[in-house]
Amino acid sequence: MPAFDLSLECASIVIVTTTAVTWSLLTLAMRYFIRLKINGPVGCDDYACSAATVFAVAHSIVTLCEIALGFGSRKTDRPSLFSEQVGPYVTNMLYTIAITFSSLSISWLIARIVSKVRHKTVLAYLIIGATACWGLAGVLTWAVQCRLPRPWDIDRPRHCISFVGAWIGLSVGHATLELANVVLAIAVVWKLQMTVKEKSMIVVAFATRLLILPPTFMRLSALR
Repeated sequence: MPAFDLSLECASIVIVTTTAVTWSLLTLAMRYFIRLKINGPVGCDDYACSAATVFAVAHSIVTLCEIALGFGSRKTDRPSLFSEQVGPYVTNMLYTIAITFSSLSISWLIARIVSKVRHKTVLAYLIIGATACWGLAGVLTWAVQCRLPRPWDIDRPRHCISFVGAWIGLSVGHATLELANVVLAIAVVWKLQMTVKEKSMIVVAFATRLLILPPTFMRLSALR
């Protein structure tokens, strides 16, 4: 994107980010329209989805600010402090929070569906609790990733955690929780009085959550 003095990689990030934000806001609006006009009431799953969208949009805004302040620019030999250290420090926490609320949204949706089946409701809320703990652990990990009072200062590697190790631990935990949600959803759907085709369609809809895992592990590959 020569007009904006951006590398091809950064231009791609700008395009994908703005497109994703637009679609996220549109789908959230559609979700609330359906809840309010067709299939209500609004529940915890909707609130969690809203929170996930808000933090995801915030993550996107900070990422675009990083690019605007020098990341990927051809004219600067060294990015600004914000784009090199503070920005990634903030986006790591925002990413973790957004993913946490996204997973909670699915878990609360399942809990709503199985509210009359005690043991499955208990399982759903156990996943909710585990997801909340995972999210809190992730945010705290990034909040103190380097020695205070400058936890964003990654130029002091001896005073920082292992970023690869942190991402591996968080990614494995995230993958486990997503799989737990999908397995519970399959167990719920397969007990319903529906045709196999209808059940399969619902299972596939829940299983699309697993599409978030390949990019997660691609991030690990890039870090290594």
